[in-house]
Amino acid sequence: MNYNTNIRSNGQLREGSVSNVHINESAAIALSKLAEIVIKADGQIPFSGNQSMGGNRLTNVGAPVLTNDAANKNYVIESLKAHKVAAVCDSNLENLEGLPVVDGYQLQPGNLLLLVNQTNKVENGIWQVSETNWVRNDILSAGSNAAGTFVFITHGAKYKNAGFICTSLPGSDVVGVNDLTFRQFVTKELGVFYDTLKIYTSNEFKVINTDESNAVTISHDQLAGFIKTISGNLSIIAENGNANVGINNSDPMFSLDVNGDLNFSGALRKNGVDIGNSLTLAMWTYRGFSCITFKGGF
Repeated sequence: MNYNTNIRSNGQLREGSVSNVHINESAAIALSKLAEIVIKADGQIPFSGNQSMGGNRLTNVGAPVLTNDAANKNYVIESLKAHKVAAVCDSNLENLEGLPVVDGYQLQPGNLLLLVNQTNKVENGIWQVSETNWVRNDILSAGSNAAGTFVFITHGAKYKNAGFICTSLPGSDVVGVNDLTFRQFVTKELGVFYDTLKIYTSNEFKVINTDESNAVTISHDQLAGFIKTISGNLSIIAENGNANVGINNSDPMFSLDVNGDLNFSGALRKNGVDIGNSLTLAMWTYRGFSCITFKGGF
């Protein structure tokens, strides 16, 4: 009688003789016995290279815990924490009650008010005002985390359209427990961005305050030696309209005060009149001394 068998005479199985249907679920074959590494769903084996999703989505992603965890869309949106409030108070309020005038704006019942400079910094944050005692708003309720919260102001003589961000560090940002700090990051003049603001720096770009912690510092290499507009005019105007512009001069004494050579490729005009090709006289200051220009030169 002849019997067909898949076992060689040396006791080894013949190649290709065993398929998936021949392997019992209880076999529990070790992954190390497989020719290729298998990534199990239990997360025990990590990826060893970059993985492409092929244009597909990762779904049902949980909220991240560690800094290198993937974040789902809802977590990102919630973490931005951008909110609007009626006004901001940059001075200490003794009593958190009633409807005071803040930054020139008369608060109304139900308005949200941002406090940023309370003597007791635990009181900083967003409050819902009323004719009686104020309460914390759900945006930054007691016990919630404030770090990274963006707040934009809708009213006020000084801070309308300004933006503030909570700069307290995570872990030290519990509302009603920790001291909270806020810093202005958008001025009312900046308002709404209609296009793109790009700043390329090889060293540093500073915008700080009016008390000499407040000047703009830009090195020549950071702007590659020029400021330009893509289209339209470039204007330098002080808020009160009274300011001088210095080029290579940190203390300009005139409307345009240039420390260096001044070269023109076009007409030199005064009140619209070409003073380089006319008999019109004009008074100029050259190296600190007054001089007169006419007919094309000094």
